[in-house]
Amino acid sequence: MNTKKEINKYIKSLDYKFLDKPLIVGGYALQYYGVRKAGHDIDMMVSLRDWKKLIKLYPNNINDHGGYDSTINIRGKYDIDLIKTLYHYNYKFLSQNSKELNNCKIISIEKQFLVKALPALQKRNPKSVKDSKKIIDYIIKKNYNI
Repeated sequence: MNTKKEINKYIKSLDYKFLDKPLIVGGYALQYYGVRKAGHDIDMMVSLRDWKKLIKLYPNNINDHGGYDSTINIRGKYDIDLIKTLYHYNYKFLSQNSKELNNCKIISIEKQFLVKALPALQKRNPKSVKDSKKIIDYIIKKNYNI
């Protein structure tokens, strides 16, 4: 199955009509760019307008990460993380220069690097360190044809 079809499967499984296209971040964004294969779940950043509606639909699935960032974690046939903010960066900022698809947006590789580099440098998160290196390799190869 191709990446766009996989993403669409997750979006349809929510049975929710988004007011603003969700922004795909994390593993599926990296898979879209060919950096690495996505994991078992999908991370979707949502607009504040959608967030306000989604927290009413999933009041028992909210994780405020100690007041740092907020997500709605849905587990079942498909594992979905709906994200309000990442390191206090919101949908509006992280959507800039994103790739527009029919029913979603894909975070730009540069913005994806930003949100991967923060936990890589701050927490020395091994997965984020590895992904950050892969993103750098991708950007160098793309920009310098190496």
